[in-house]
Amino acid sequence: MTTQTYKTVTAHEVTDTMLEEAAKLFSENYGIWGRHSGKAATGLLRSLRKTTDDIYGIMSSHPAACLAAAKSFGTTIEKISLDFIRRKAHRTMKSSPIPYIQNATLRGTIFQPEDTSGMVSGVNTGFFVDHEEPQKVLQAVRGNWQWPLGDLPDGHEYLLVMPAKHRRPTPSSLPLGEAGRPD
Repeated sequence: MTTQTYKTVTAHEVTDTMLEEAAKLFSENYGIWGRHSGKAATGLLRSLRKTTDDIYGIMSSHPAACLAAAKSFGTTIEKISLDFIRRKAHRTMKSSPIPYIQNATLRGTIFQPEDTSGMVSGVNTGFFVDHEEPQKVLQAVRGNWQWPLGDLPDGHEYLLVMPAKHRRPTPSSLPLGEAGRPD
């Protein structure tokens, strides 16, 4: 049995060594999900959730990342709302602290009905990666689910934006009143 542990660190706790290791991992594995477990991706994304968040999103060239994000943030890829993405994407991306996300251009038929690329929801990042492995995964995904995000042109990434699903507090998590019952 494998145990996975996730740790969230604040910005002031991040060391140069951590950044170097993360950069190496990213550059050596970007777009390669075949070696990684979907459960690991889902677990990692779930560890990022905060009760104060209203919207979650992901930009990725890999369908497995989009599947993991949808699952992690409370839905399935087939139940995402393209209308929600259309309405919230621009403002959500512009509020990101990451310039790469802020500067990406919205693309796809939900943003530009005249778009003929086959993309439904995505962004033009100008970031060209090998799509061979993600395309193989996309074929398998389309065999199991209705893929709502469309095709992926070179230099683009899929865009998935979802409302946060807040869990209702359970009685055991509520503060107790004088009678020993949740207030």
